[in-house]
Amino acid sequence: MKRVNLNNKKGFTLLEVLIVILILGILSTVVYPSFSNVVARSQKRVCITNCSRIERGYSVYLDSNNKEHNLIFFEQYLQEVFGNRKICPNDGEISYGNGKVYCTFHGMLDDNTEDNENDDEDNGDVPFL
Repeated sequence: MKRVNLNNKKGFTLLEVLIVILILGILSTVVYPSFSNVVARSQKRVCITNCSRIERGYSVYLDSNNKEHNLIFFEQYLQEVFGNRKICPNDGEISYGNGKVYCTFHGMLDDNTEDNENDDEDNGDVPFL
């Protein structure tokens, strides 16, 4: 009687490899759009948080130095506080007018800056940056 050795397989069959590639392709098409949306919302929240920080800090800067707003003071304040670091992750230009900080990419900082796009987070707070 001859014994058959079933453990003589080496590697994967073509069908197994194709099934794995198909599954990975399906997963990537499902995950990528939601991931890119999360990245865009995170970048917007970072910019809004930085603008809020600038707005509060610049108000204190003007009050403590008994100065009125002008473009030179605002640019000087930004340079002192942020230096060469990015304020907006999307390279929006930051400006100040009517007591509010503006980003050319994300718009004006509102009192209602929360995204109402079905956030899954607990309370939508952004960590201090």
